[in-house]
Amino acid sequence: MTAAALQRVVVRCLFDPALHDAIRADGDRALAGVPLSADERRWITAADGRALRADPLRRRSALKSLMEEYRTASALAVGLTRRLATLDAFFSSGLFHRAVQDRGSLGAAFGAYLVQLADGALAEPRLRHLATLERALARVRRAPRPRPVLPAPLRDNGRYRTAPHVVPLSVAGGTLEVLHALERLLFDITLAPAAALADDGPRLGPLPALDASTRHLLAERAPGVHEATLADATAGLCGLLWHAATPVTGAALQAHARELGADAAEAPALVQGLLDTGLLRPC
Repeated sequence: MTAAALQRVVVRCLFDPALHDAIRADGDRALAGVPLSADERRWITAADGRALRADPLRRRSALKSLMEEYRTASALAVGLTRRLATLDAFFSSGLFHRAVQDRGSLGAAFGAYLVQLADGALAEPRLRHLATLERALARVRRAPRPRPVLPAPLRDNGRYRTAPHVVPLSVAGGTLEVLHALERLLFDITLAPAAALADDGPRLGPLPALDASTRHLLAERAPGVHEATLADATAGLCGLLWHAATPVTGAALQAHARELGADAAEAPALVQGLLDTGLLRPC
């Protein structure tokens, strides 16, 4: 059954008409790995390219939604380059095409694209850490609604994993200060959007520097709340939750707690506490 694969190729062409041009030039290369029948490939090739360009705002509308989720990282990227095209190019990137074809998350793909910009063309570590932070928040927003915590004693042979509405992360010291500075700038622009066109309007000025320290955080969403929040965490807590990103036994969690510095006598209570607060869930 290749109808779904065909539909995803069409969506990719709608957002990136250059793909349709590439398919017409060399379909085997442009569609390598996509399970389409010979007829379906002909349908794509025969499509009128003008129809794919009929909505000039399609990319801009989708970009607006992504920028709203990655507010500060997007603002920094545009502020550094002075070009919205820097972010619009996401829809021509391999990250976008893979996300659509493989039914991945566009939000996660856009976060990865910002990290690529930070590590590549822009060479800006502050952008990398902002994107990492906002990507964790985006993941939490998309997680299933948190379930009520049911009392459950820790079992050595039980299997546990980090709750889906919790994402541990670490960023460089100073990242939150950069975040707050950009949020203030965006707030000023929101008060009077036309001011952004004025020579004396809000502008991206010098930002706080990062330092050599590491800030450990939890991105999480409470039951009944849509918006994700950030809370400070310890290196040990993040280490345990990272260790349980895939299912792990209670005994292994206690052993890892000891490796992270917990006393042997307190390790069971420490892991039990994560179960009681819903940060860990039985599989």
